[in-house]
Amino acid sequence: MSTRQWARDCGYDAARLFTKFFGDDVRYLLSMEKLWAERRPPEPMEWAALTDKDEQSHSEELADQVGKEEAVSREDLLYIQFTTSFSVNLGRLES
Repeated sequence: MSTRQWARDCGYDAARLFTKFFGDDVRYLLSMEKLWAERRPPEPMEWAALTDKDEQSHSEELADQVGKEEAVSREDLLYIQFTTSFSVNLGRLES
């Protein structure tokens, strides 16, 4: 199954997509030791680590980025930011 189809099948769930691309896939790349002989290896990221940080200050920062005036949870803003970016880039791939 292609990554595009898998993303559709999971309903473009931000947490699952983020975990796959920035966690699982990065860990897989890290297993290829020759790739990192002459460059700095990437560090896997976890969705939970993003949602556990200082929620209020980050929520305000992200709210400014998406033009929202009301208080929005950090998780909602991460979801908006990630899915918007993902949708735009996916649209480019499909056209």
